[in-house]
Amino acid sequence: MGLDYGAGNGLMASSLRGRGWVYDAYDPFGTSRLSEELHGRYNLCTAFEVFEHLPDPVEGMAAILRMCSPEKLAIVIGTLTSDGEVANGGPLSWWYAGPRNGHISLFSKAALGRLAERFGLAYVSFGSSTHYFTRGWTATEVALMAFGGKARRLVLRR
Repeated sequence: MGLDYGAGNGLMASSLRGRGWVYDAYDPFGTSRLSEELHGRYNLCTAFEVFEHLPDPVEGMAAILRMCSPEKLAIVIGTLTSDGEVANGGPLSWWYAGPRNGHISLFSKAALGRLAERFGLAYVSFGSSTHYFTRGWTATEVALMAFGGKARRLVLRR
């Protein structure tokens, strides 16, 4: 059962439901379509282009976890990491940063790892833009999710 957190107009969740997935949408400023019976049971959560807009990413992760299963869980966050893009003491000239695009929180992979640790989650990333926060999954299973299109198996049909 999946949840798109920060879903905007709900298009992604709607598209996935149209393909047979059990997928809900939540956005505090946009569309929310949540099934009461699934609250606390979502075992896959996506949050693409969300965390860089949050003034408090720790509370954002806590909010996701309040909606999701306390057991086996995968959270997929899409945000670029600043590794190699931002230097201490230098000017901030990275195109991804800046108030004009609403990106007010920036992350290194180390920072995302600390965020995962704070909530007892494992963290793995296979690049600079897609990050997996998991509980109950092995590193091999996460790699299969990322590279083998296996996320569909996470979502149970009703």
